[in-house]
Amino acid sequence: MDVIKLFLFIIPLLFFSQTKNNDAYYILDIDNPKYIITNSGGKEIQNVKNKKCLQSFLFYDRNSYEKEKQQIENDKKEKKFYNFQSYKIVETLSFSRQHNSKTTFINHSDIVFSKLKLVNYKWLIQNSWKENNPNILFKDLYFLLKVDRDKYLKFKVGRTLIAR
Repeated sequence: MDVIKLFLFIIPLLFFSQTKNNDAYYILDIDNPKYIITNSGGKEIQNVKNKKCLQSFLFYDRNSYEKEKQQIENDKKEKKFYNFQSYKIVETLSFSRQHNSKTTFINHSDIVFSKLKLVNYKWLIQNSWKENNPNILFKDLYFLLKVDRDKYLKFKVGRTLIAR
């Protein structure tokens, strides 16, 4: 009887330990109509000539970002501008590149995109925060940034807290 109880206890442990979560990949689109990506200095990321600009990423809603940017320009023209802190541009997401991960270039022909777990922007908003997600859906999150026609820059990122 004790052997049966031990067997019944071990079987569920074996099955639950076999679950494997794949890495999630998100292709950064600089010209996306939903968001604008800036670095920690507040400059929009438009090209990848300088890898230092890839330390952190702030995602902003494009409509509210452009509206506030236009408001700042108008206030500067009318000499009503004092400082940037008085303008509220709220980030949607904030990510930082993992320091222990290396940045690699990959060719489109080297990887088969159908084998990768590609995620969209909506998934990124809902599921990229592992600790808040009761079902951890991925092992690590990677960003793919298109550099050339068939060349992507791959790096591991982690979500950071946004202080409000």
